This record gives sequence, C-alpha cells and structure tokens, in this order.
Amino acid sequence: MPDILIKSLSGDIHERLKAEAAQHHRSMSGEIRSILEAALKPAYKVPDPGPPFKPSFPITDAWINKAKRAGRA
Repeated sequence: MPDILIKSLSGDIHERLKAEAAQHHRSMSGEIRSILEAALKPAYKVPDPGPPFKPSFPITDAWINKAKRAGRA
C-alpha cells in the first residue's frame, strides 16, 4: 500500500484529527484513511435500468385515452 506524508498541518487540525480518531477508536492514520475514503467514494451508484419496456400490444393514442377514462364516473 502506498504511503503519504502530510506536511505543515496546523495545530488546530492536528488536535481535531486526534480527537476524532480517539472518538472513533482509531489511530490517526486510520482516521485519515476513513476520512479520505468517505470523501472520495461515489455518492450514489446509478443502477442499470435494464432493457427497455416492450408491450405485447401497440400503445396508441386511443388506448391511452381509454386508460385515462377508465374508472372515472
């Protein structure tokens, strides 16, 4: 696994990172990995929609209008 070195981290960020790591029962390296993985993970994967719908009969304007009126009084 590749290594990374972070230089010139401010004292405030270092202390916040240290506190977050302790809260999550992780090392600071583990906390940094977790933060980076969460930040770079895709927010949502779009599912495959599958093949297009193919009706067993032709859908015409007349059929659509009849379907709209079905069940109406």
